[in-house]
Amino acid sequence: MRFSVLGCYSPFAPYKGACNGYLLENNNIKIMIDCGNGSFSNLQRFIDYKDLDCLIITHFHGDHFNDFEMLRKAFFLANESGERRNPLIVFAPKEDPAFEKIAAYTELFALIPIEESLERDHRFGDMVLRFFKTKHTTPCYGIKAKKGNKKISYTSDTGFTRLLAEEIIDSDYLFAEASLLEKDKNKTIHGHMTAKQAGVLAETAKVKKLVLTHINPTYNVNLLKREAELSFEGEIEIAKMFKTYII
Repeated sequence: MRFSVLGCYSPFAPYKGACNGYLLENNNIKIMIDCGNGSFSNLQRFIDYKDLDCLIITHFHGDHFNDFEMLRKAFFLANESGERRNPLIVFAPKEDPAFEKIAAYTELFALIPIEESLERDHRFGDMVLRFFKTKHTTPCYGIKAKKGNKKISYTSDTGFTRLLAEEIIDSDYLFAEASLLEKDKNKTIHGHMTAKQAGVLAETAKVKKLVLTHINPTYNVNLLKREAELSFEGEIEIAKMFKTYII
């Protein structure tokens, strides 16, 4: 499995950065996870967007969703020209009113509510995806992907809860949001974690490697890493634009 960073910033992207978006690949399967500002353009650095098999929208906040309209227009033109004929599989939260925005484009997207998919395995070749609910201000879901004995987990946006550890237990890689420094811990009420809390989550879940993402560009990333190191003894790094992690 390959996990590439198309964007990793929030609440806005710095120069040459992009908001949240990731590309999960396994053999010939290509899955885009979230489509925040700038991520769709960056997707094309890695693949031809017409080869995309699936899009997962973890929730409808702009830093995870704003590039959807660009993606929709690109797929409309590909459909019109005959370069793309199969609808794109899209998983998204039905509880959010923005769900209907996608549902209107039946010729372009095969839409699946995440709420109806929580207790099911979703097979893409020999890779299995599962969703889990997170603690956020709007319906939001994390993702875990497993192939053989290898496992990747992505929290999307979430406040700290030890229940998350049960979902991501023994992950080889955990891509965890680290929106805040400890000095701003009062803001976790908006459904986000500090870097230190991300470390606690990783330590509790016994993950092998922690990658901090959902980075506030006004922070010093070295401080984020240092605070995560206070609570996690394993390997830690900050997500990097365009880096591909091979699991």
